[in-house]
Amino acid sequence: VTTEEGNVHRNNISLRGASVDLLWQAESYVPPFYQGKALLGIDSPITVIAIPQMRLNKGSLINSEDIVFTWKQGSRVLGSKSGRGKDTLTLSGYPFFKTLDIRVKAESVDGSLIAENQIDIPPSSPFILFYESHPTLGVKLEKAERLPFTLENDEVSFIAEPYFFGSKRRDDANLLYSWRVNNSAVENPSIDKSLITVRPTGGSGNASLEVSIQHAIHILQQANANVTINFSTTNNQSPF
Repeated sequence: VTTEEGNVHRNNISLRGASVDLLWQAESYVPPFYQGKALLGIDSPITVIAIPQMRLNKGSLINSEDIVFTWKQGSRVLGSKSGRGKDTLTLSGYPFFKTLDIRVKAESVDGSLIAENQIDIPPSSPFILFYESHPTLGVKLEKAERLPFTLENDEVSFIAEPYFFGSKRRDDANLLYSWRVNNSAVENPSIDKSLITVRPTGGSGNASLEVSIQHAIHILQQANANVTINFSTTNNQSPF
């Protein structure tokens, strides 16, 4: 700045942008080749990762180990999970049925750079979809059996896929399967309790196949589903 008297005044300021992104991953089950995100099941563990973008004066990124992270769940500071280099937050207990409000502040050790971010993660109720398990093609995951299923062979096998339950596999021992045919409980002889095979013995008409799944540990995780099977044979006997 040059004044009318000819005096020159100079000043300068250096600006360094800072930001922090949040990514999250729920420990909930989805089938193989599922193209969507595994959503947060009720009472399922979740991991949130902070990815800071902070640079030194020379332009190089500051390592997460040299950044102090302060994590909050809503307005409550999670002191034991905050600190230098703690860019990952894992939670296994939080209010059920409520949106999970996670906040983070990332600050360089010298205090010159600060970035904050917040994310809301709503819980999703688990549900079940039926898929045909073909003897040669395997599980036909490209098509869920939502409509009445017409039985064209001597037998058919179904897989019950438990979406968004807090398990890594559908045959997890903590997933308790209960099968019913026409409202009557049936014993599933399969080693994999998520799979059941239907073999008509006569008659024609339709029958209802239903499954209920209850998580043994996360007791709020439960779901049921059913599919109607149309069949046609020559005898008037039960199709199961």
